[in-house]
Amino acid sequence: LTRGRITTGLLKIVGGAAVAFVLVAQTEAVSSKRILADAVLIALAANLGNLLDRAPGRVVKYGLIAWVPIALVAGDAGVAIAPVVGAFAGLRGDDLRERVMLGDTGANVLGAVLGLAVVIDVGRGPRNAVLVGLIVLNLAAELLSFTSVIERVPPLRWFDRLGRTP
Repeated sequence: LTRGRITTGLLKIVGGAAVAFVLVAQTEAVSSKRILADAVLIALAANLGNLLDRAPGRVVKYGLIAWVPIALVAGDAGVAIAPVVGAFAGLRGDDLRERVMLGDTGANVLGAVLGLAVVIDVGRGPRNAVLVGLIVLNLAAELLSFTSVIERVPPLRWFDRLGRTP
């Protein structure tokens, strides 16, 4: 962008933010601040999915782990996204065996759907906590590599490698 060229990264940011605003506009947000916060939550959740998609099966495994508490807390929205989460779970085996790759499109969708469920059906306090957590994780990714952290922490390394077949 500084060289006068529009990059695919910029298109993803603008497009993702636009989709997040459209999704949030369909909810019962009560103020412009809440609409902005919820749209940012969805966009950051989508981006976190993309940031985790650096190793086979990683984003699907962490997405499934994130979905469980969302399904328990969010209620209807957590159940409503179950088919989408189930579709990603169905890809897990092939992703782990490197037969398919989610890539930006799949990873962003999984993250955005999880974020949307939080926005739709989780109370204000927990939703704000999720937003803060997503901000921290997205900022952390600018300073360090999630892969290097995962490789240095034995339980994370074990989980990351679980199910992979070289």
